[in-house]
Amino acid sequence: MKPVDVNETKCILEAGELFTQSLADLEQLKGQGRVWFLFSHYSKSEKNQFLQYLDEIGQRLNTQHQAAAALYLYEL
Repeated sequence: MKPVDVNETKCILEAGELFTQSLADLEQLKGQGRVWFLFSHYSKSEKNQFLQYLDEIGQRLNTQHQAAAALYLYEL
């Protein structure tokens, strides 16, 4: 798979958005192929809501964890 140019990427989920506020944005991503999700300064319960939903609509391909952040790659 060819890497995507940075000019072709976008952030649709803004800082501090809650899961319920983000459902419409997440729905837009279905069928879009590979999508990275970066969680930073998040509550564990809120992140788990996102991940549970993402696991339902796609396949988790990769995960990276650091002290204050987590990165997940999904095929949607």
